[in-house]
Amino acid sequence: GLYFAVIWGFILNKVIKPKRIEPQIVLSTFAFTALVGITLIPVIKLLPIFSQLYAVKRSRDVAPQLIGYIFGVGVVEESVKALPLYFWFLIQKRPTTPREAAFTGVLSGLAFGIAEAVGYSIKYTNDQFSGDLTPGSFLIAQFVRMISLPLLHALWAGILGYFIGLAAHFPTRQTAIVMLGLFSMAAIHGTYDTFSDSWFGFLLCVLSLVLFVMYVRSAEKITEQLESRLVVPG
Repeated sequence: GLYFAVIWGFILNKVIKPKRIEPQIVLSTFAFTALVGITLIPVIKLLPIFSQLYAVKRSRDVAPQLIGYIFGVGVVEESVKALPLYFWFLIQKRPTTPREAAFTGVLSGLAFGIAEAVGYSIKYTNDQFSGDLTPGSFLIAQFVRMISLPLLHALWAGILGYFIGLAAHFPTRQTAIVMLGLFSMAAIHGTYDTFSDSWFGFLLCVLSLVLFVMYVRSAEKITEQLESRLVVPG
């Protein structure tokens, strides 16, 4: 998982082309999400409202599933991946731009994807030993978890990171910008989880990649347009 994460990180670095990010932020973001952030998920799942949302996603009806995956899984996982970015750029107010914040989000997403893949890898191994998975199904599941899904987590976290970078630049609109980014990514994340075994799920993967590239390519232009409409405190 780490091997493929390094490859995706290198590729996305070339796509984003961020300026130098402090090593402290890079290392702490990756380590926090991989070691601490991933362990927060089981705890949050037990909290009153979220426990109900996580239970609803197991419904046989699509509508309740969608609600559970968006407002349960999507909101929780995207929030956890954004925690280190929120800490560094909005609480500590370390200088950043949407481009640099997006790449920091990518690192957090890759760390989350790897940590999650480890848990699923153990489950798949046990399922194979118990006969619930054939060797072919086991191999496919492992490749999807180790290669594709960390990239998806990176794209979603990178887009949310972009919004956090914007929020750092426009403190008077900070909450609105972060909430827009969070719920947008939670909606895509949750909808993908609901329809992941269909062609619609694949189209959402493509949409995630297209959105990511669009935001990154127009990072400075969007910032300039917002500056012309909003008063930025000097």
